[in-house]
Amino acid sequence: MASGAHAGSGRCGILILCTAALEGDWLGASRGIAVRLPGHCELSCSVCDCRNTPTPASLVAELSGAERLVIRGAVAASNIADLCSRARSAGVVDIAIRSPLLDITLPTHAVQLRNLGVSSVMVPLFSARAPVHDRIAGKQDTLVRTLVGMRACADAGLAIELEIPLLPARLQNLTELLNLAKRAVPELAAAQFLVPAEPQPRTLVPESWDRLGPHLVAAIRHCQALDIAPKLPARCGIPPCVFKGSEDLMELIRYNPHGNKSKTEGFARGAACGGCSARFCPGIREWHLRAGSDAGLQALNRIPATLKHRDNSKRRRWNARQREHAKQLNWLILRPTVNCNQDCVFCSVNETAQNHWEDPDKTYRLIARAARRGVQRVNFTGGEPTLSPRLADFIEVARRCGIPEVDLCTNAVSLTSTARVEKLVNAGLTHAFISLHAHDEALSQVLTLKQGDFERTLRGTKALIERGVLVTLNHVINTRNFPYLTQFVELVRERFDGKPIISFTMITPQYRALENVGLIPKLSEVSPHLMRAAHRCIEIGQPFYIGARQGTPPCFLGPFRAWSDILFIEHEAVAEDAEQKVRAAQCDECRYSKHCTGVWRPYAERYGLDELKPLRGPPINAADFVPATPPKTLVEYFPKTFEEAPSPLRDPDLELKLIEDLRTKPGFSPKRFLPVLPQERRSRPDRVLMFGSSGQARRLGNAITEVEQLVLDAVVSPHMHDWLATSFDASGWNEAAHALDVVNPDLVVIAAATRAHRELAELCIKRGHPVLVEKPVGETIEDTLALEAALGDSIAMPAHNVLFAPGLLDFLDRPGKLTSIYRRLPPHAPGAPTSWNHQALSELVYHQAVLASRQLGGAATLVSARYEGAGKPLKLAFSLTGPEGQVELKFDYTSDVDELEIIRELAHGVTSRWLRSGQSVHVGRLHAGSWSMAPVSRSVSEHANMLRHFQAVIRGDTAQKVSLSHAVQVKQTVAAIMVALGSAGAPFQRPEAPRHVASRDLAPKGF
Repeated sequence: MASGAHAGSGRCGILILCTAALEGDWLGASRGIAVRLPGHCELSCSVCDCRNTPTPASLVAELSGAERLVIRGAVAASNIADLCSRARSAGVVDIAIRSPLLDITLPTHAVQLRNLGVSSVMVPLFSARAPVHDRIAGKQDTLVRTLVGMRACADAGLAIELEIPLLPARLQNLTELLNLAKRAVPELAAAQFLVPAEPQPRTLVPESWDRLGPHLVAAIRHCQALDIAPKLPARCGIPPCVFKGSEDLMELIRYNPHGNKSKTEGFARGAACGGCSARFCPGIREWHLRAGSDAGLQALNRIPATLKHRDNSKRRRWNARQREHAKQLNWLILRPTVNCNQDCVFCSVNETAQNHWEDPDKTYRLIARAARRGVQRVNFTGGEPTLSPRLADFIEVARRCGIPEVDLCTNAVSLTSTARVEKLVNAGLTHAFISLHAHDEALSQVLTLKQGDFERTLRGTKALIERGVLVTLNHVINTRNFPYLTQFVELVRERFDGKPIISFTMITPQYRALENVGLIPKLSEVSPHLMRAAHRCIEIGQPFYIGARQGTPPCFLGPFRAWSDILFIEHEAVAEDAEQKVRAAQCDECRYSKHCTGVWRPYAERYGLDELKPLRGPPINAADFVPATPPKTLVEYFPKTFEEAPSPLRDPDLELKLIEDLRTKPGFSPKRFLPVLPQERRSRPDRVLMFGSSGQARRLGNAITEVEQLVLDAVVSPHMHDWLATSFDASGWNEAAHALDVVNPDLVVIAAATRAHRELAELCIKRGHPVLVEKPVGETIEDTLALEAALGDSIAMPAHNVLFAPGLLDFLDRPGKLTSIYRRLPPHAPGAPTSWNHQALSELVYHQAVLASRQLGGAATLVSARYEGAGKPLKLAFSLTGPEGQVELKFDYTSDVDELEIIRELAHGVTSRWLRSGQSVHVGRLHAGSWSMAPVSRSVSEHANMLRHFQAVIRGDTAQKVSLSHAVQVKQTVAAIMVALGSAGAPFQRPEAPRHVASRDLAPKGF
């Protein structure tokens, strides 16, 4: 097969090489590789593949990173010893041999295999009747000898697994065959079923699927009853429709529901397959179809949940409380599309989102059924639902069926047309939930990646309000916009005079939002800004509420708990969100314990649960506050002032404290500074001007304070004119050239958006300012090369802070060669990938490519690339070569630890190791088979170390150790890695993934 041919074969965690492999060599179910040895088996089974071409030696040598090795072909102890030894040295956990075991008659024979490192055997069985089995095998007494060998291997401690090719029922009773094997080996571990890969003689061709299917289902059920694990290996030739009526068994299918839909070599689809929803299924064996076996194939009109959930999450198990709340839900959510005309960086929707119905007829039926159930509201969301040409029809059907409220979740960009709005309103639209995440165009571009959409959304919102639609503005709080919540309130007042209600919600950490976890803010940091914005709403009479379902528990709301929607959305929160959220132990003591589901699990994994503080007092009961008859508008649920709030939800002491803080504490108004520091201060430290105000800019700002001889004089950002004083202790500017001219800094740090790096860096270089540029230096390799060409006599350095970890540069500068870099992370750690996203994975690979490229002495050439993981990257391995040697670059996102390990070979055969585990760093050498490690002291962060080095370069105290040339090499290395992963079949592109639209010059350029 071509490399990567199984990349879409389900949650298989396969290992892929960039070089060519053979059909069937890759084991999708076991994260391993199968190797066919040369030679011939003494049997002549036509249903086996032992006579296929042996695996090339180049592939046999490539065992590192595999968890399981299956040895097929002419297996004998004499010709597998070296292979087993190399596999164990490469870290292979499970070595299995596929053999009829004819030469294993005693446990002592099996012990020889075990001593070689073999841990399990895969045994082909064809029939429970000896004459039939022996005739297929081509040798008398084969069945008896195989059963004896199975027993001997089991007695020696080897695991036994059956491989059962499907044959005609007259020759093969699957239940009898399983019973026979179970009697011989009570410890039997597994049985895998498959249609033979090669064409069979007429007497061995399995029946059509209408007869074969029920036998297979019965056999799998029997496996379960006998405590034998049933398996369907990748490319087994068994389609999912065989299990129609037994959908739970579809969990065994090794297909990826979002995988490749094109024709698969050796497979073909029958006449019934044309209208099937399981378009990812390759069909059945081509030779099997030619034999007339397609009878019984049936189109699936939907993809069963067992296939969907297997690839994305565990199937949900409902408890009694969740079921009870689900019965109380009184609205229906429908997604006519998951595509969108924006490209929000924290989007929480992909093609697996619930309630995604692109078939209009299904949508009509769902609306009618909901109306019969008494549903009071239908919500059309997406993606962007206005992209659906039938949206007005759906709305009209909902109203005609008697549903009184129709809500549209939209960005309103396409609703600037009066005719378009009229059509929706005339169809019966009553409510709109409009996404508006910024207070100005500049911030809107950062979050939506669209130019001009900010004003379009405002115009669309106004059009809906003027036509009497009840509008709520959905303001999703993230690390970029939370300092401007009050400014957003002022915008709504200015443009709409308080007519829409504002919904303050946190990011829902799903799908793309998990690829940008740095956008998820800490609730304790958001809270002061949210309190100030909420108080401003009360001052000006702006209606608002704070979304609890989106992850803001009442304990973060201070005196504004009465504006939480937690008591009004209890059914939705418990029924739909509870499994995705987590609570702290102390939450059981809180007044809201009965109703609060806590915070999102990804949030807890990033920030922990120590922030959650129980609110003391009598338990809150939602029934005491929710009116029996729901109000017409959401505004009526919430008070307009503290005095209107229900007494049990108030805290007068916190109300007074808030007023006092607003009156007396600095930092609640924009900070003003003189543009130039006094002369006596300027004569001591070097003054820094920084471009950018993002999270990375704040990290660098904190690092500057760790360096005694540096001071942050000025920060330049489009929003610095209204940035709060708590963000930076520096003067604020919003125009780059003017800031450089007035401040005249000693050095510049560029931590703005990547697309602005080149323009800002060239501006600094022209003025002769030394510049440190955050990684990646440019959006493209060409950008970085252009900067390098423009450098002249100026000093410019990429911010490759990983090189400045404690003791690392000294370790790398010793004579010797780098051999491996190994990054390990737990699967839910903030830096672990959550999907096959090209941009996010490029950024993760970049940090280790910095180390590899520096040691290779130039741009790296990729020798091989391997990966595991279908839904997301689990393990990656790359072999890189350069002018000064070869390096293995490995990533393990299934680890229990957070570690970066670097191995170097020094002179005289000494192996050295640098290890960062958590926050501690150790360096040592390999001695007598074990590591002798010593701790490395850490005084400041690696960012501060980098800034110290950059300052020393500027002052002429040291040579620059990192150049823009190095940044170019790293970009080239990352680009080569990502291309190789794509060529190897890494599932970056999901055929059904939502299509998002970004403005051309704002869209991510990638690596």
